[in-house]
Amino acid sequence: MNTDDGYMRRLTPNEMAAERTDLLARLEQAQEVLVPLDSEERLVNSNRQQRRAWARSERKRLAAAKEDDHD
Repeated sequence: MNTDDGYMRRLTPNEMAAERTDLLARLEQAQEVLVPLDSEERLVNSNRQQRRAWARSERKRLAAAKEDDHD
């Protein structure tokens, strides 16, 4: 259905084909944006995991050093 002109009417086959082509083009553009965002998100998550792992090992190292000082 098309309401651009203010009236409800069925699209002609040519209008449907043009709309389908337009929608497919917009979908392709959206996918081009989403793929880099997905890879970027994975990179950010990977960096976060690495920072957390480093912080855990640092806490363990400091706790072990503190125990050695008490001995």
